[in-house]
Amino acid sequence: MDTMNATIEPAPLGIDFHADPMGPGRPMRVLVADDEEPMRDLMTRVLARGGCDVVAVGDGAEAVEAESDGSQPFDVVILDMAMPRKNGVQAYREIAQHNSASRFLFTSAYYEGRLLNEVLREGRSGFLPKPFLPGCILEEVQNLVRGEDGQGAPEPSTALPIVFE
Repeated sequence: MDTMNATIEPAPLGIDFHADPMGPGRPMRVLVADDEEPMRDLMTRVLARGGCDVVAVGDGAEAVEAESDGSQPFDVVILDMAMPRKNGVQAYREIAQHNSASRFLFTSAYYEGRLLNEVLREGRSGFLPKPFLPGCILEEVQNLVRGEDGQGAPEPSTALPIVFE
């Protein structure tokens, strides 16, 4: 399993990732699973700069492995909907069985609305359509932790993609 751990000195972003329910002084643990390396790296950097303890993996099967490795559970799990070996919903189903405290954020440019809405109705998750601005990931993670879940799946975005330099 090829994982990436990131620890970067937090920048003042106006979002408190050390607040309850994580407990006083404990950084939020976030698992990022995306098969697109540039997107995975971007999310990892942004979340780490926001003060999160981030583990990044390349597909849904690796996400399940990372969650079940016996270490402290993840507070938030970010899953791309379309990944090899296990897609985001398949990984969600397995992780949710073992970790009742995690919140889930699904990301995708391509998704099936019916399936996504079914998962979102369970109340532990949100959805962020790709492409998105880097700061949106911080906002969505904080909303999940605060209990401000997303609504149903939106219509597919026609916005231009993020350009990676």
